[in-house]
Amino acid sequence: MQQNRNVQNFQTGSRRDPFQKFPAELNILIIKGLGRNDLYSLSRCSRLCYLLCFPLRFDASTITLTEESIKLFQDGGICEEYRDGIRSVHFSKPWVWEKVAAGNKYYQPAADCGISAEQIITRLRVWTNTLNLFPNTRELYVSYIIPPAVENNIYTAIFSSIATQPFYNALESLEFQIYKDKDIGCPPDSDVHPQYEDTFSELSLENQEFLGTKIANDEIDELIRTKALKLSSLTEARISVNGLRTPLITSKSTSWEGSTFYYIPLTLAPNLQHLQIETMKESEDRTKPSNPNDSLLEIFKKYQENPYPNPNSIHPFHSVTVLQYLNNGTPSKEEIDSLSQIFPDLEVLEISQLEQSKRDTFHLCPEHERDNRYDGVGKLKHLADLTMPWPAYEFAGSIDPADLSGWVYRWIQDEAGRLEVVVFEGTRYVMSPGRRDEIRVTFEVDATKLEVDMKGDTWRLRYGDIDPESD
Repeated sequence: MQQNRNVQNFQTGSRRDPFQKFPAELNILIIKGLGRNDLYSLSRCSRLCYLLCFPLRFDASTITLTEESIKLFQDGGICEEYRDGIRSVHFSKPWVWEKVAAGNKYYQPAADCGISAEQIITRLRVWTNTLNLFPNTRELYVSYIIPPAVENNIYTAIFSSIATQPFYNALESLEFQIYKDKDIGCPPDSDVHPQYEDTFSELSLENQEFLGTKIANDEIDELIRTKALKLSSLTEARISVNGLRTPLITSKSTSWEGSTFYYIPLTLAPNLQHLQIETMKESEDRTKPSNPNDSLLEIFKKYQENPYPNPNSIHPFHSVTVLQYLNNGTPSKEEIDSLSQIFPDLEVLEISQLEQSKRDTFHLCPEHERDNRYDGVGKLKHLADLTMPWPAYEFAGSIDPADLSGWVYRWIQDEAGRLEVVVFEGTRYVMSPGRRDEIRVTFEVDATKLEVDMKGDTWRLRYGDIDPESD
């Protein structure tokens, strides 16, 4: 019975708690000698034990910025002495992802969560101003939702702060994950979305100073170019923005005017190896492109290390060996053809789709492009691993996988003699509402013997389009 009372007294943090009487130096020595499981058990005994154990229980190399975590690392916080140990900093994702029946995820609009522009920008300002607490950061993951009208100013404010941090040139991984929600600040049942001046006028003085004067679409590229410095250590980058103008999509399909500025810092990363680009699904009323004739080459002509690039040349990303592209569209023949000029040393190329609907993504493809749309792949001399969208065509009918093997033969006979694996995956054309049939065909390639071994959904019941009248 006496033993039980002692345990109870210890657990409730009474005067019999030995850590209440020991000198602080002795407490620290004891705590540092315990294993992780023992630290967890001890931390549950009293509030003092929790505070003593906490710094050694968490992963000292990673932090997700929240109001609570920032307090721990601020001057006087219990984790202040561990600032230099932080290597990876994440902005807390401020949006809500919810599971749906198919196991996919979707974005719950900020307006539905009661999140205002003032709240969003306040968080971003606080998180951005906190970056200087962690001078040894090597991985930085920035994520946020914003009204589209403030896109230019928000990115400029955040990137300007990042570029002045002591860890900037030592960054090894950089990610921007952004969702532009046009309904933030929009009155209920209104189709009129707020402009920059509308949002700016409702912000606090601190947030107005953070954003600054409106940055126009024709100004931001040059502005970011003047702020961007060399990223000598960067080897991995990811850009995920809904409506982003990417290297594998033209503005005629999905574009937010001015979104090319996200790429400018990457042109100053001579050791960038792995590039991941994602364009999330646009809203139904897509933004109209400013120039429907813009192409991949035109986009990248701007981006040179020279502040005044030669408009007749492009920036080849020779260091990039892995390129992953995710979008709800499919690249055109012209864009695939230009890959060998922008990314000439690719070893792995993966092009995937968020939503594979032939009605949406393939109706712009003329029938005469059916057999040579992907032929630009044959110019990638170092390519070994390739994944491409299933080439479905609404008006041209189904494609037999045997025909795809002919494409692969052409590529290895051209200049892609290092190909080892080619995968076509996607969805066949189905008229039935809500129905999607996944397809995957894999080709194992022996270029030296000109042999192609085909596996996967190779029988017609799996790859053939479905006649809506007989379905």
